[in-house]
Amino acid sequence: MSVYLLGCGNPAEPSKIPKIEDENGRPKEYYTDKNGRPILTRPNPEFLTNLASAMDGHYIHVAFGKNLNDILPDLIESEYGIIGWEKKTESIDLTPYLLISSLFFLFMIPVVKSV
Repeated sequence: MSVYLLGCGNPAEPSKIPKIEDENGRPKEYYTDKNGRPILTRPNPEFLTNLASAMDGHYIHVAFGKNLNDILPDLIESEYGIIGWEKKTESIDLTPYLLISSLFFLFMIPVVKSV
């Protein structure tokens, strides 16, 4: 398992998180809280580096927008060949339980009627 931590934003000062960008990659709208104030983010590269090292992972600092959109597919593609994937299908036969419960209720009907 590989762990990648991505730090987004300017570590020197809090910045808004872009929600929608125009065709040139400039933010048009930002994420806001319940009161309509913009949500600010500021990554802590030292903490994220230490956390990634503790998990034998990697810390990568990226900017918002095109840089982030370009790096994620590359990371996934680089790990996909190593990890791969496998699909397993398991089924459980519940027929005996259904038959036993049906027979139980079938025999309970006369007992309940006689009481």
